[in-house]
Amino acid sequence: RRLPGLARRGAFGTAALAAVALLGLPAVHLAAQSVDLDAGGGGLPALADRSVVLAADGSSLAILHGDEDRRVVPLERVPAHVQHAVLAAEDRRFYDHPGYDLRAIGRAALANVTARRVQQGASTIPQQLAKQNYTGADRTFARKAREVVYAVALERRYSKHELLEHYLNQVYFGSGAYGIAAAAWEYFRVAPEELGPDEAALLASLIRAPSAFDPRADPQAAAARRNRVLGAMAATGALPPRARDELAARPVELAAPRGRGVREPYVVQAVRREFLANPAFGDTPEERERLLLTGGLTVRTTLQPRLQDAASAAISAHLDDPAGPAGALAAVEPGTGRILALHGGQDFAARQFDLAVQARRQPGSTFKPFVAAAALEQGYAPDSLLASPGRATFDVGGEPWTVANYGHAEHGHMPLASALAHSSNTAFAALGVELGTERLVDVLERTGLDTEQALGPPSGWGPSIALGGITHGVSPLELAAGYAVFAADGRYAAPHLIERVSARDGSTLHRTEPAGHQALEPATAAHVQAMLRAAVQAGTGTEAAVPGRRVAGKTGTTQHGADAWFAGFTDDLATAVWVGHPDGRTAMPDATGGRVAAPVWRDFVAATP
Repeated sequence: RRLPGLARRGAFGTAALAAVALLGLPAVHLAAQSVDLDAGGGGLPALADRSVVLAADGSSLAILHGDEDRRVVPLERVPAHVQHAVLAAEDRRFYDHPGYDLRAIGRAALANVTARRVQQGASTIPQQLAKQNYTGADRTFARKAREVVYAVALERRYSKHELLEHYLNQVYFGSGAYGIAAAAWEYFRVAPEELGPDEAALLASLIRAPSAFDPRADPQAAAARRNRVLGAMAATGALPPRARDELAARPVELAAPRGRGVREPYVVQAVRREFLANPAFGDTPEERERLLLTGGLTVRTTLQPRLQDAASAAISAHLDDPAGPAGALAAVEPGTGRILALHGGQDFAARQFDLAVQARRQPGSTFKPFVAAAALEQGYAPDSLLASPGRATFDVGGEPWTVANYGHAEHGHMPLASALAHSSNTAFAALGVELGTERLVDVLERTGLDTEQALGPPSGWGPSIALGGITHGVSPLELAAGYAVFAADGRYAAPHLIERVSARDGSTLHRTEPAGHQALEPATAAHVQAMLRAAVQAGTGTEAAVPGRRVAGKTGTTQHGADAWFAGFTDDLATAVWVGHPDGRTAMPDATGGRVAAPVWRDFVAATP
């Protein structure tokens, strides 16, 4: 009578091994001497190792990996009882055989034929490594013979310590976990060092058929498989019989399945984009991605979880209608460019587009401080008088350009500082015409604006830039970094999320050094600081005032209230808040930066240290 399919496969494997052994062990050893393990890659391949992304306080934001979720650990971090459990289940004579085990071949053949099913395996750990890395798994005698030859070659090339370490890190344990470290975390939420003998036995029992043996699906069957491994450990002397009985009586207790999402997904995606754009991590984006997903890196970011939570809470408190406007927030440390908080959206699963980094929106009057800086550089003073009629028309290249103040408010003549605080459109339109486009663009470029991305081609530039009338717009992150210049005495620092990247061995692979330049004279920045404090104290930004804190900032509102902004800073934090509809220029009746964005900014700043 024919054996069932699984038993036939087991019978084939043991028969093939027996044939190899009986037909010429000297030939096997001779063939192993000629095997070139270095052909195609240098011996056992380096294992893909997942990378971790950390917040500034060391807490985990994400685990990034390719097809295999693995964390490579040295054998010294794997307790002896965990090693004994795997050896008892997979290769009891590992330290005694030369790569194949004749005793195991005979024992497995007898057991499988007697039980009429695969009850024992005969492949040693070196054979399994040979199959996984060199020979494949075709069911032919020639392939099985090559497996034994390669196993002997591996034994000649590597120490037992190296072979076991590689095996424990490479083997699949099911549920997406490759290697002992990933398996310990997946099933028990512990590091390998913390695994108990019963937990180690359960993991060892999964190796034979990880896809079929899901311990969460059938805990009783899992307990039975675990107990067989505990029995094998006792039989090999790795576990006293009394301990075996006590451990076998324990129920199987597993951690809940691990969610595959990440904490702060918008931030993690921004980290990934920053990594892939940096040539320090490889010559091409493809090389950089491979390093990130398989290189076992630790990527420490600048993100402050407390500030990130404050940003999310402030936006949720004011924008809680899923069908209504959304909010984005970016907070940067002046002088260093460290991004401390970044809120790109409420629901990453529904919308992966990052409103804080990727979205470009019209900035409105938040551009006026940069215009004021350009005016100061050209000899204006904070008390220089500017005309501020309710409505004014200017000749721009032979074409009329008509500008009106909010509510057509007439201000007569007012100092530059007051014009900024009260956001006079007509006064700043006149400045834009007088200063000229080139001077305005020069200041914007020095303070970090990507003019090509924001303004479009020069043919489209004009004095409307002074009122935030630009082709494509700015992102909240870009605006926050620009306002940080005023807080940092005129110094611009490029914003960044990646603080340090460490290699698998803990060495520093890359450290981000603040990159920047002196964008404005300190005196110019100080004047703009004072003007923006006045805007919060008695101008359009009064809703952003925080009792007991020195704050400065400016509102911005585009036509029909489609984009509402508040950008400003404290002594150690520059923050931009945008409120609007994610899909673009959707009118928000009666919305202004002072009404809808400034309160979000205020609540965020009030919750920060």
